[in-house]
Amino acid sequence: MAKPIKITVKGSDNHGDDAPTVEDLLTQIQDYVSVLREVEGALSEDGSEQIVWRVTNVTKNSPLTFEVTPYAKTYGVNIDGQAEKVVVATATGFKHLTDTGERPMYFTDKVISKAEKIYARVDRKSTRLNSSHTDISRMPSSA
Repeated sequence: MAKPIKITVKGSDNHGDDAPTVEDLLTQIQDYVSVLREVEGALSEDGSEQIVWRVTNVTKNSPLTFEVTPYAKTYGVNIDGQAEKVVVATATGFKHLTDTGERPMYFTDKVISKAEKIYARVDRKSTRLNSSHTDISRMPSSA
């Protein structure tokens, strides 16, 4: 089974309350999953998606953390290698974007747009995505 990744979401600090609004929470998760899907499509020879990301655990401690695990869209297909490539390419891409400001491999226009939204939130929301084997939380220094 492919390794899960964690998406940690923290709301804006309004009077010491770090709980995000429902809309903000959903948007943050959707942005990250969209990046994973787009990177997967860019990695795929035919642009198809083989992976569906499922929420497999949630911690309610502050901040909220969602564990998402890659599953095959088609029953019986092993996606472990592809999922690893997607997570590594995404982590490497965010690091490259942070370090150089240049477009990383596999980052389409849509991914760059989502990355800009993610980076815009980092300063005020400390949103990050990470994995036990690959750190995707390497965002701007405030993360």
